[in-house]
Amino acid sequence: MIYHKMAWAGLILVFLAPGACNDSDVPEKSESSYLLDLTEQVDVAIQENDFRKADSLAFRVIEEAGDAGEYEPLIDVQIELASSYLERNRIREARELITETLDLIEDHGSALQEMRALIQLSNFHFMSNNESEGLETINEAISFIPEVDHPQAAATAYASRARAIARHNPAEALVLYLKALNIFIEEEDFRNEAVVRNNIGQIYHDRKDHELAMKEFEQAMQINRELGNDIHLAMNYNNVANTLSELNRKQAAADSLMKAIEINQSMGISPSLIRNYYNLGRIYLDYGEYEEAYTIFEQAYEESRSINFMPGVMHHATGLAEVLLHTERYSDVQAYIDESRELAENMENLDILAKGWDLQMQLREETGDFQGALLALREQQAYSDSLDHIRRDREFEEVRTAYEVDLKSAENELLRQELSYQERLSRNQRLLLFIMILGVLSIAAFLVVLYRNQRKLGRAYRSLEQKNHLISLKNAQLKKLNEDLKQLNADKDRLIDIIVHDLRNPLFGVIGFLDVMADSVSGKEEIQHLEMARNSAYRLNELIDSLLDVHSLEKHSDDVELKKVRVDDILTDCLENFSEPARKKGIVVDSNLVSLEVESYPSYLLRIVENLVSNAIKFSPKNSRIRVHAGQKDRDSWQLTVSDEGPGFSDADRKKMFSMFGRLSAKPTGGEASTGLGLYTVNMLVHRLRGRISLESTEGKGSTFIVELPNRKNETDAVNETSREMTVDVDR
Repeated sequence: MIYHKMAWAGLILVFLAPGACNDSDVPEKSESSYLLDLTEQVDVAIQENDFRKADSLAFRVIEEAGDAGEYEPLIDVQIELASSYLERNRIREARELITETLDLIEDHGSALQEMRALIQLSNFHFMSNNESEGLETINEAISFIPEVDHPQAAATAYASRARAIARHNPAEALVLYLKALNIFIEEEDFRNEAVVRNNIGQIYHDRKDHELAMKEFEQAMQINRELGNDIHLAMNYNNVANTLSELNRKQAAADSLMKAIEINQSMGISPSLIRNYYNLGRIYLDYGEYEEAYTIFEQAYEESRSINFMPGVMHHATGLAEVLLHTERYSDVQAYIDESRELAENMENLDILAKGWDLQMQLREETGDFQGALLALREQQAYSDSLDHIRRDREFEEVRTAYEVDLKSAENELLRQELSYQERLSRNQRLLLFIMILGVLSIAAFLVVLYRNQRKLGRAYRSLEQKNHLISLKNAQLKKLNEDLKQLNADKDRLIDIIVHDLRNPLFGVIGFLDVMADSVSGKEEIQHLEMARNSAYRLNELIDSLLDVHSLEKHSDDVELKKVRVDDILTDCLENFSEPARKKGIVVDSNLVSLEVESYPSYLLRIVENLVSNAIKFSPKNSRIRVHAGQKDRDSWQLTVSDEGPGFSDADRKKMFSMFGRLSAKPTGGEASTGLGLYTVNMLVHRLRGRISLESTEGKGSTFIVELPNRKNETDAVNETSREMTVDVDR
């Protein structure tokens, strides 16, 4: 998944011969000729990328031509200025100027000027991802070609249409590009020749013909170096890097990208610079240099946001999620996946959607959520199947279109030869044999092309069969995995039944017997030993209760009936229930609760609060402080935080804190029992309520659990904050 770059604004019409006229010179010409000379200087300044000079001269022409009523130079300079705005990604200004110019052309302009303005308007639509209007506009511009009879205008129109259809119909686009290239070479329009060669190279790159792609890119680079066109030279370096990367020449590709970045950085943040960063980040990712890749993706992600370049945000969010997965930093992966997937859905980018579900599957596997991983795999396969279908259609369409183009070319050639034959026959009978031979050769060439296309079509069908076979294998693997998961779930249920019937009932007998013995034992040492046995039995019973509780929750449906709940009432009741354990350890519980009513499931919500507060008390040192806060986060969600001054979480603890029976390095400070199921239960219930839980912790300095839950009531009650402090006197 690599960013490519083709030129839109680069197709600048240069209809006027470059002239030399200093600002201080006052030529002895008419006002119209003088203004046309200044317009030529604007065009030259744009070609030299001296946009400050170009803007200054253009505004001068606009002012003086407007005052003098000279519409020809006024319209010409506004078209050139709009083109330079597009090249500098000043999209809004370009659109306003093009619209104003078209209104002016309607009353005072020529057909050639209207054609030029329509070409720039189509470029605006394409750069704004408005493909349908762009095609409609460029087709309207092409309709002017017979009327204006201007080769460069025709070539520019052909190239603009080719750029628009290159992705869906590369064969037709290549024909149009070659037609435009011949005109630009004949007219010695080197700037636009370089643009067209770059875009032809991109078509060859997409068709995996890397040798031809490199040849076109290098010719474009040579022209842009001679012209001093740094903007397009940076574009060439980017595309050369993509081709080198396809050839697995990663270091050479990175070097080429660094040259592009150096040029684009000097011009400020732009979509071109962001594309360079992404391609370089992908190379570092392929090399396994994850920190370098993360730094580049993060910088480009922020810069994309700063210029509101949503494709950049989408691609770099995907890159960040992939790097974080590789480095096992899972906490922020989901946010980046969700963001890239949302943008991809808006832009209908199936590649990013498939990649997003693949990353989702990996995240679920790494965090132990195998059911979620299976669901993500199914989604990923759905998008992958769609992509395969689209690619197969495109491959078939390319073969069909290429065949039709070759067939049409052969027919035209045969017709031309036949006409030539008739003409020459009337002049000289001796040319008859030569023309017949030429016709036979043309037919032979057509047959060769037809044979090659049939072979290509055969390879395409064989490729389809192989892909269908792979899909069948993957479906079989999924079926086997599903059966294994069902067996594991059945084994787990049988284990729970064993615990209930074969372990819990005898344990009740042991506890009862120990209680009876407590009344008959008098020796201090015997009492101590008996107390240790009773504590162990009670802890085992607590573990069994917790395990059965978790098992019951897991079997419970994810769909629960939501009710209106007063969050502050639930929290207040819960904190009162824990007042005695807190008092025994001298712990102060601060609560900052907001009067808040939401739609939730009361039982789940109570369990979440009880487990978090219980954990905070267990792992907090004596005479410390616990803080509980609940309140509205935004219009659609509310937030619960529980903070303590305990030992905090190490990096190793973070990886397993939400796993079943996850034993952490920290131990309860008052000898309390810990089953290893509390945080597992909290995480499960939070996700069932469609929320998220996160941890802020510094080892040795306490922890804060943050739970964010949706407010399905979709309205916020008046917020009245109250602060309560629950203080327990140790001496009481």
